[in-house]
Amino acid sequence: MIYLLRESEKYALLSARHHMTPLSRILDELLLSLNIIRVGDPKFGWHQKSVGCLVKVDSILRWVRIEASPNSQALEERLARIETANDIIGVKKPKLISRQIVNYQDTYYGIAIMDQIEEPAISNKVALEQEFNLAPSWITSLTEQLKSLASTPTTSISCRQDLIKRRIEERYGGHPYLVEKWATIHGDLNWSNLTSQTPYIFDWEGWGKGPAFLGIYFLYAFSLNSPKTALQLKQAFPDVFEGMHAHICLLFVCSELMRMVELHGDHPELYPFLKDLSQEILNDR
Repeated sequence: MIYLLRESEKYALLSARHHMTPLSRILDELLLSLNIIRVGDPKFGWHQKSVGCLVKVDSILRWVRIEASPNSQALEERLARIETANDIIGVKKPKLISRQIVNYQDTYYGIAIMDQIEEPAISNKVALEQEFNLAPSWITSLTEQLKSLASTPTTSISCRQDLIKRRIEERYGGHPYLVEKWATIHGDLNWSNLTSQTPYIFDWEGWGKGPAFLGIYFLYAFSLNSPKTALQLKQAFPDVFEGMHAHICLLFVCSELMRMVELHGDHPELYPFLKDLSQEILNDR
C-alpha cells in the first residue's frame, strides 16, 4: 500500500503521476515486448501504478504483477522483498518465479512472475463491499499463518515508529504513540490480498518489521462498512483489540486511511466509520 512507502518514494511517485503513461494504455504492448501473453483481465492497483493479471509464459499459466515507478532503486527493493518472501515458512502465498526491471517509454517497470493461485480474492478492493462470513477454519488458518510470519527473522522494515508518531500527532495531538510490541508483518493486509477459503496471502513487496498485529487492525478498518464481518474479526482476535497497543495502532490506521481519503479520494465510504472509531478510542482515555 502507498502508506507504507517512504515519504521520499511517495513524493516521487505522486510527482510523476501526470507524466507517466497509465499501465492500462500500454499493458499489452509492454507484456508482448517481453514475450508474455495476457490471458486474463487486468486488476489495477493504486492509481493504476501497478497491475496484476493472468498470463502465459512459455505456455504455462502464471500471474504477473507489474509496478510502474520513476525510481528503479525503489522497484528493486520491493522486488527483492517479494523474492525473499519465498523463504517464509508456514505462510500460504504465491511463489515468485522470476523478476526483472525494464525501462519502457521512459518509465521503469518492475515485473514479478509468480505461481497462479486459482482461489479468488475475497474482494476486488482493499475494503469490503459486502459482508463476508469468516469461517472458523479460515480464521484458524490466518491466525497460524500470521503467527508463523511474526516470528520470521528479517532486517527489512515495513512500518516505522516515526511514521506512527507523525500520523497520530498531526491528527490527535498528544495521544501516546510509542509502540512496544513489534513483529514481522505482511505490510499490506487487506481484503483484496486474502483468498476466500485457504486463505492465500498476496502482495509481499512490503513485508518486514512493524507493530504486532498491524495487519489485523487494517483488516478491521477495511471492514467497518460491513459491521457483521468487522464484529467477527474482533471476536476472533479479542486480546488483540485490548490495551494501549491496540489503541495506538488503531489510531494510526484511522489517521492514515482518513489522510488517503482527504489527499487522494481513496475509499471515501470508510471515512465516517474511521472518524467514529478514532473518537471512540479517544473517549476511552
